[in-house]
Amino acid sequence: MKARMHLSFLLLFGISAINAQTSYYPIDSLFIQGEYPKVIDLCKELLAKDSLNPELYYKMGLAYQNLMISDKSSACLIQAVKLAPENVKYNFSLGKYYYTTGKTK
Repeated sequence: MKARMHLSFLLLFGISAINAQTSYYPIDSLFIQGEYPKVIDLCKELLAKDSLNPELYYKMGLAYQNLMISDKSSACLIQAVKLAPENVKYNFSLGKYYYTTGKTK
């Protein structure tokens, strides 16, 4: 009986944890297809619900970068770094932006 209860708890907890994770598949799929305006629109829509999600700012920044809209790209990358300063990927992308645009300090 106890084993079943533990198993049920683990299954329930595992399913809840899976559902809690955000899926970026639609964004990544659009990104691969070169649908950058759609990536931006979807990120904005998701940010309206979760404005503290650094991954959305990062992906939107990359989409703006591919559209060569530098000011919006840098703003999104800066926001991603502010929200997750320990993330190497965000810091590298922002540094790469500064380097390629000649905005190094």
